[in-house]
Amino acid sequence: MRKSDTDEQENIKAFKNRITTVWAMDLGNIDTEIMEFWMENKKYIQKDKVMKHILFERIRTWITIKGQLEEYNDLL
Repeated sequence: MRKSDTDEQENIKAFKNRITTVWAMDLGNIDTEIMEFWMENKKYIQKDKVMKHILFERIRTWITIKGQLEEYNDLL
């Protein structure tokens, strides 16, 4: 996929960076591997506009990949 791997890696890096720098300072001990973390911090997460932007960028990348795969499939 054209440049999609690089975009995806950048999005993942931004996601992890947001959690380790901002969320860790605001929330203290974080464990994203357990469901309780997400439930207990639902309101905080929903208010994080930067994280929303990062997630929308990931969705945009996936839509681009989907389009590229459909174009490739049409060529077959």
